[in-house]
Amino acid sequence: MRVDPTELNAAIAEAKAAGRLTERLAVLGMQVARSYLSSEKFNGYPAADREDIFGAWSLRFVKTWRRLDPEGNPHAYITTMVANSWRMHERSAQRRIRRESAKADAVYHEEMDRCARFIRSYGADEKDVLTVREYTRKITGRGYSA
Repeated sequence: MRVDPTELNAAIAEAKAAGRLTERLAVLGMQVARSYLSSEKFNGYPAADREDIFGAWSLRFVKTWRRLDPEGNPHAYITTMVANSWRMHERSAQRRIRRESAKADAVYHEEMDRCARFIRSYGADEKDVLTVREYTRKITGRGYSA
């Protein structure tokens, strides 16, 4: 649902005159954000992630609504805020994946070291340990360097 720009500009002027975020401006801002989040750009994006992005945008909107300029293009400002919220969400997800991957790699290497110590405790030589490591690498697809 597209928001009428003149209605949005009037709501901004009304909120600035009142000195507070009015319900009308909040509703119109949410309509713009929801409309943008339901656009083709976000097709296939999980609904829960879209809700997270909307929540992050809402917090930013409440803090920054005073920057909206009724003479400018508030629709573009709001959609840019949504896009930036989406970028922050994506970066956060990528950092989380890198952290979890690094943690999994550390656990994997720790387990490989434990296995190597176990094999050596039974009198195996380094060739046997390397054979087990190579076999494990082929099975798991994970590299290991001693």
